[in-house]
Amino acid sequence: VAPLLAAVVAGDAVPLDGWAIARNLALLIAGAGAAAALIRARFSLADIRRAQAPIDGLNVIFFFLFALAIMDGVAARAMREPGLVAMHVAIAFALSIGGLAAGFLALRRMIGAGDAFVAGYATGHRNAGLMIAAMGGALPDVTWLYFACVQAPIYFVPWMIAPLARRLLCDR
Repeated sequence: VAPLLAAVVAGDAVPLDGWAIARNLALLIAGAGAAAALIRARFSLADIRRAQAPIDGLNVIFFFLFALAIMDGVAARAMREPGLVAMHVAIAFALSIGGLAAGFLALRRMIGAGDAFVAGYATGHRNAGLMIAAMGGALPDVTWLYFACVQAPIYFVPWMIAPLARRLLCDR
C-alpha cells in the first residue's frame, strides 16, 4: 500500500512506479526468506541459538552501516533547515505513535492487550529501510530526508513507551 499512499499524499511530486516497488519488495522479502530457509536447512535450531551472540553482533554492524548511510547529510540539513527537519521528525513520531495506538485499539479485544501492543508497535514502525531499498534512488531529496527522520521514532519510541508496555504486559 505504500506506493498507493504516497500517490494519494504526494501525487506527482513523488514519482513512484508501484509495480516496480512491489517487484523489488517481493524480491527482497523472497531473498531473505530463501536465505533463512537455507540457513535453517544447513543448521539446527540449537546451532542457531548457540550462534546468537555473533549473529546479534553482525546485526548491530549492519544496522550501524545502514544508519550511517541513511543519515548522511541530515545533520547539515538540520543546520540549514531546522524547521523542515523538525517537521519531518514530528510527523514520523506522530505516525509511529498513531500506528501503534491504532493497531493496539483495533486488536486488543481480539488477541489481548499484550499481543495487540506488540502488533501495534510493528504497525507504527513499518520497515522504512525495506521501502528505501525497494524504491532505489528515484525519490526527491526531501523524501530521503523524511526516511532518515523516520529512524528517530524507531529507536526512541521503545524507551518512551516502556512503562506503558510493562503495565500492559503485567495486566495479562
